[in-house]
Amino acid sequence: MISKSLWSFRNRVDLMIRNATAWSLRRGPIESRPEDLRAAEELTGFLGQFDWNHLPSKSLEIVDIGCRNFFLAPALDTFFSQPGHWPRLHGVELDAHRRYSNLRTRAEFGHHYASTARNASFHAMDFLDWNTPADILLLLNPFVEPRSLLAWGLPLKHFRPDALFRHCHRTLNPGGTFLVCSPNQREADKAAAFAQSAGFAPRQTASWCPESHHVQRCGRTGTLFLKTPS
Repeated sequence: MISKSLWSFRNRVDLMIRNATAWSLRRGPIESRPEDLRAAEELTGFLGQFDWNHLPSKSLEIVDIGCRNFFLAPALDTFFSQPGHWPRLHGVELDAHRRYSNLRTRAEFGHHYASTARNASFHAMDFLDWNTPADILLLLNPFVEPRSLLAWGLPLKHFRPDALFRHCHRTLNPGGTFLVCSPNQREADKAAAFAQSAGFAPRQTASWCPESHHVQRCGRTGTLFLKTPS
């Protein structure tokens, strides 16, 4: 079995190559992928299990951390456009230049999905470099175990869960909302421990299990946290 250090080195080289070859290889418009639209519908169904009535009636700065190709943008726009709410969406993705089988990158799809929402932007960057305050943070698959990060093709230098959760706490406005969900209970417990260590207060938990017709194959266990005013 390949060692973690060798696996990490291979991922680091692969990431460097992806970032160095980020230009578009295809011309013409991009069309939304049916599997992305179905996954977005499933994820917003999961979001609907939580109570969002505590949100302030104002413009909402929302950041989807590790958004992949930001396929959630139009669904999040619809979900959070409740009476009195005006969402501005940001999708942040570190590995933004990974390519699909059609040679399009995550970033290309990210900008496409952002354009299908009323006020959304895709950002190819590390969230640890993000410095714009937010009202809602979505962390839908945090890497709280090294093997999970390696399996997603990233090197171990990006395994910084404690720094990530603390940066989330700094980024979120007082009274803001932080949703964290994981594919299994073990990782969910670790994520909750990091969140509470960073200063977040848990408000509500929920879970979702896929059925045979679902696009997503892994379940979700999530907790809604609040940043209590100091």
